[in-house]
Amino acid sequence: MLTGRRPLIAPWKVLLPVQQGAPVLTVGLGVRELESLGRTWDCVHCLQAEEGAVQEAAVLVPEARITGIEAAPREPSYAAAVLGPHCSPGLWPVEQLAQMVFAGGTAIWTTRRLRRPSLRALRDAGFGAVRTYALLPPRSAKIMLPLSDPRSTRTGLKLYTPGKRRNQLAVRLAGLATRAHCQFVLGRRMVISARKQGQDTQASYLLDWLGQQLNRPIADVTVYSGHIGRTLQLQGPDGQAVAVAKLSDTVEAEGALLREVGVLNTLAQNPRLHSRAPEVMACGRWGPHFVQVQSVMPLGRQTYCRVLTRAHMDFLKDLASMDRGPAVLGDWPQWAQLWQDALRAPSCSEADAAREAVRASHETLQGITLPFHRIHGDFAPWNVGLRGGQLVAVDWEYSEADGLAFYDLVHFAVRVARLLQGRPLSLPEVLARPVSVLHIEEQVEDLARCLTAAETAPLTSNQMEALVRLCLVKERLQASAP
Repeated sequence: MLTGRRPLIAPWKVLLPVQQGAPVLTVGLGVRELESLGRTWDCVHCLQAEEGAVQEAAVLVPEARITGIEAAPREPSYAAAVLGPHCSPGLWPVEQLAQMVFAGGTAIWTTRRLRRPSLRALRDAGFGAVRTYALLPPRSAKIMLPLSDPRSTRTGLKLYTPGKRRNQLAVRLAGLATRAHCQFVLGRRMVISARKQGQDTQASYLLDWLGQQLNRPIADVTVYSGHIGRTLQLQGPDGQAVAVAKLSDTVEAEGALLREVGVLNTLAQNPRLHSRAPEVMACGRWGPHFVQVQSVMPLGRQTYCRVLTRAHMDFLKDLASMDRGPAVLGDWPQWAQLWQDALRAPSCSEADAAREAVRASHETLQGITLPFHRIHGDFAPWNVGLRGGQLVAVDWEYSEADGLAFYDLVHFAVRVARLLQGRPLSLPEVLARPVSVLHIEEQVEDLARCLTAAETAPLTSNQMEALVRLCLVKERLQASAP
């Protein structure tokens, strides 16, 4: 149950032009980068790839043409070229690479510090519009930060979602380094992007396309590669965030972004919540990608709030008033899927505990009319902030109109324990005493009082614990989904 979801880690891909039918040359990339490119480009030619990477990527993305080649042609043949960490040092000088890229095309280096091409060499080879980025944390490369301006870097750091402690440390060090104007100590892994001079279609580059959609210039971008797709913080010439764009790589990701658009449009009609969620600014397609653009919410955080405050509870109560639909557990549309997912999980102590929790919760709640309602779905410290004393929230891809009561409370407590406190949560141990182990006794009772309506009787303590157990199983299954 704890396999974890593997994000696609080629955040620099958004800097490549999208030209259907034109091939891209890669040198020294690994399987995950090739898989990511294969979801956008019709034809990918690979040189010096990581051992076995071409074959594995071709299996993972069977619709793409990912092929290995022995040598690259010496005339312009590619719309883009990417050099990765497995490229032999010194084998691909800037001049040679420039000869293989079409006029208006792009070259990208994902490199260590000692392999960075100089700005003079790039200009002499005919490249312009050179941008430099840092990948943080260097091992997983989940965030790509602009290094052109310290203001852009500081703005971009606020986009990052913390994971392990070393990742949190990397972000802290990055913030200190940027304030001291020492951006290149952000990490040894860098991305250098350069456009070859010549004619190009402005809409073929994502930042240009987004600028057209918003009718304002986009000077730079911070890219976060998450589990669903890529989240881009768009920055203006002054280094300030002007919008947030989300880009899909898969059919599932597109569906999630479309769901979020629907949720945000629904929230915009609610007088109590319309100002507490982003506004949809634009939607459209960039090449094969679905892209949505939303307004920036002023989360304004320096550190993440690890406790559920009165503002959190007021927000959840307002949200719970939406889409209220009392029903028995057996009629809940997600019940059958939740039970089947628990049954299919490979046998282990956690999977066995989850199955027993679902069975016991069903017995406790059978025949009881329960208060299903709108939930956020990813209610966590990095997705919320305060504005004028009211809580605001972003990232609504997982929102559900018929969500389980207490799910957002459980999700928040679990995420804080695992990602901010570094506290391992054994599922069997938590399921034995869920409310007390998660320290949400008062919050559960407070929200339960709010949920009581004419259609539903007040929940007993046993029924509340049974619902919390179902929330825990659902949260763990969702976190470990492929």
